[in-house]
This record gives sequence, C-alpha cells and structure tokens, in this order.
Amino acid sequence: MDSDDDLLELAGADSSPEYDPQPHKSSVSRGAKRVLDESDEEDNRDVNDDEDDDDNNDEDNDDPYPFEGKFVNEEDKAKLMAMDEVAREAELYDREQQKEKYRERKFLALRAKQQKAQQSYTASSANSAKRLRASKLSELKKQRERQSARARGDYDDYEDEEDDDNRDLEELAGYAQEEEEDYYYDEDEKYGSRSSEDYQDAGLSDINDNMRSSRSILYRFLYRDEFDAAISGTFVRVHVGQNNYRMARVESVVRGGKPYTFMHKPCNTYLEVSQGKSTNKIEISILSDSPFTEIEFKKYKDRLTNDNHSLPSIRELKRKFEQLKAMSTKKLTDEDINRMMKKKEELSIYSMDSAARVRKVARLREELQVALEQGNATLVESLSKEIELLSKVVNQNQKSRLDKLNQRNQKSNQEYIRKAEQKAALRRKLMSDVNDPFSRLRTNPKLFYTSNSTTEVQVEEDKNDENTDDDWSKSVLRNKGVESLIGSIKLELNFDNL
Repeated sequence: MDSDDDLLELAGADSSPEYDPQPHKSSVSRGAKRVLDESDEEDNRDVNDDEDDDDNNDEDNDDPYPFEGKFVNEEDKAKLMAMDEVAREAELYDREQQKEKYRERKFLALRAKQQKAQQSYTASSANSAKRLRASKLSELKKQRERQSARARGDYDDYEDEEDDDNRDLEELAGYAQEEEEDYYYDEDEKYGSRSSEDYQDAGLSDINDNMRSSRSILYRFLYRDEFDAAISGTFVRVHVGQNNYRMARVESVVRGGKPYTFMHKPCNTYLEVSQGKSTNKIEISILSDSPFTEIEFKKYKDRLTNDNHSLPSIRELKRKFEQLKAMSTKKLTDEDINRMMKKKEELSIYSMDSAARVRKVARLREELQVALEQGNATLVESLSKEIELLSKVVNQNQKSRLDKLNQRNQKSNQEYIRKAEQKAALRRKLMSDVNDPFSRLRTNPKLFYTSNSTTEVQVEEDKNDENTDDDWSKSVLRNKGVESLIGSIKLELNFDNL
C-alpha cells in the first residue's frame, strides 16, 4: 500500500488495538506535498493576519473593569465598597453602561471577524478538496505511526500525543470550552460532596452566590430566549424606599406591559415577585446590584415562617444554578442574535418622538406598496405588522396626550371651584360680622301680645298712685299748716293795665 489511493481506502479501516498491522513506511507524492505546504502557508498567513487584527482590537477595546466585571483592581473595589450605598449604586450603574458599550464593540468586532473568515473560506473553497485529501493522508500517517508504536510498546508518548490531537480537533470543531466572563461561576466542587445536605434549606451565602439576580445581570440576558424560565425562581433585592430594601423571589416574567425607562432604554418587561403569600408586579429598574444582608434575609425568612412557606433547598439551588449557568454559557448563533436585535428594535419605537414615528410609518407604507406590486407576500406580512405596531403606538400617544389634557383641565376646574367657594365663604363671614357699622344687618322682628289681666293690673296701679298723691297732700297740710298751703298757691297778676 504505497500509493495515495491505497492510503485513502484505509480511512474507514478499524483502528482498534486488536488491529495490529506490521510497521512500514509510506511515501507521499511531491504534488500532494507541495499542495499541503502551500495550503499550510496560506492558512498560516491568514491566521497571522487574523491574530494581528485581534491584537489591534484587543488593544483598542480593553475591558475597562476586568476585576470581577465591576472593578479595576482590588484597591478600586475597596474604595468603592467604602462609599455609601446610594453613591455606590450610581457608580456601578455608570460602570455598567461602560461595560455595555465595551460588549457592543466586542460583538461588532466578532461579527466583522466572522464575516472576514466567511469571505476567506469562500475564496479558498477551490482548494478545499486538496487540503482535505492532504489532511486525511497526514492523519492516516499518524495513525500508522501510533499503531507501530503500540507494537513496539511505546504507549505513553503516543497516548499523550493522541490526547493533544483530540483536543486540537475538538477546538477546530468548536467543542472546546472557552472562558467567559460571567456572573454565575462553577460550584461543582463546592457542592460535589454535599449529597447528604441536598434537602437542607439554602443559607444566605448560597443564595447570594448562586441564586441572586441583580439588575445588571437581568439587563444583560433580558432578550435571551431562556430568560423567562431561568430567572423564575431566583431572588432579587427590591428597593422600597430611601436606603430600604426587601428580599423577594421571582415567580414569573411578564412581558408586553407599559414601557418604562431601564438603563436609558425603553423596556416593557416586568417581574412578578413574592414575599410569602403576597405577590406584586415590579419594574426591573428598581432592583439592586448589591447582595442581600443578614437583616433582609432574616425578615424574609420570618415572613415565610408566618405564611407557612419555606426556603429553597440545596437541591433546588443546584438545579437553578445549572439552569442559569446553561443560559450564561450558551454560544449565540446568528439566529439568536437576530431575534435579540429584533426585540430591541421593536422597543426602540417607544423612544422616538412623534415626528419620527410619523415619518417611519409613511416610509413603511411606501415600502408596503412596492412589496404589493412585486408580489412579495413575506415582506408584505412583515411590513404590515410593523405598520400596525407603529400605528398602535401613535394612537396610544395621542390618547395619552388627550388624557393628560383632560386631567389638566379637570384640575384647573377644580382649582377654580375651590377658589370660588373660598370667596363665598369669606363674603358670608363679612356679612355676619356685627362690628362693621356699614354692613347690612339681618334683623328678626319680634311680636308682643297684651292680655286683659295685664290691663286690670295697670288700672289698679294707677289708682294706687292717685291715692298716694292725696295722702301726701294731706300729710303736708297737717305738718306745715295754712301758711304752707297759701304759699303753694300760684297767683298770676297782670300789671300792664294799670
């Protein structure tokens, strides 16, 4: 079997240890060797170019916070943790924005690299058959050398070489595990020997490390297909007041609600959280990035005890951790990325102003007319749905503006009525003030009635007065005599006629 065709026929042969051919040498033609060398040189040149590009991209797009994904180094972490909670949350929020920009640049660079690799693959497709043939020949040679070594007893060196070859093939096939910056780290070693404690309740450190969903993590995986199922059952730290937080468990993810602002972008996803028996629907924007404290955990545990509920077990925690880990380490395909971008684009219309929405609706209607003329049913359906969604948003905004106008008018009317009532009350108060001499006073007439008994009493009193006067005259005459009587007589004499 010295020819290349004979070597290719052996590609499907059994290579088990029982198959032990005699060692012999095989020669490769100069043409195949030259093709292999040229292909290797071309591949090495492409790889070197890609590595140079990657080095340049890495230099331009370095991770601003490599330590735990939030800090520059340990000193920066200590400095940040020494700040008060409000300032620390604000700083972490700003850093998350920078991390998001870094991830977007990294994603765009990766897409550009994939497109470049695809173009290189298309350009070199003419030589792919030759490279495959040469690769098979090389692999068959290595296989024969390993079999010969087994026959000689040199197992160790070739077993190591075989393991290295397998790892290389796995990396080329895309099966190798890559290190990925992620919030959920591996805890297999920590829980590997705790099977006897699987049914015990999880503690505070277990929940903080493996079952807590922070605001930044939720924002990062919000548009993943596995988000709803993976996040349900985790715990969140809810901000309920000034420096006041509560521990709650996520029961479900609710999508399609009223849009609100989350990380400076529109979001219509809500979380239904629970504390014992009570449930409530909250926005993701009010969640915290910090871990739970002992006080918050104790309050939550007491609430569960009062409502006859229990904490999750270690077994449940392991299951949920594996689910979160699978979501965070999943390699995104082009279809996944396109679906995520589509979800973000659907929400971007809420951040447009009214004029931009109207212009976009007009443009989409023109494109719809062209699609109808071309008979493109798929494009017609897609454009119709987008126009319907935009029109719905425009109508909602118009209705919202009318509602705001009605509320403003109603409030103005209520204020006018209140002021009028105050003026009327003041006017009534001034009219009832008796100290004002110029005010018109209200009078109530009073009626008096006289009776016969009252008249008879008055006549008797008059008679008594007359009798009193007579008695007085008699007493004066008796005491003073005639002279006093004469002196009391008044005489009027007229001397004008004399």
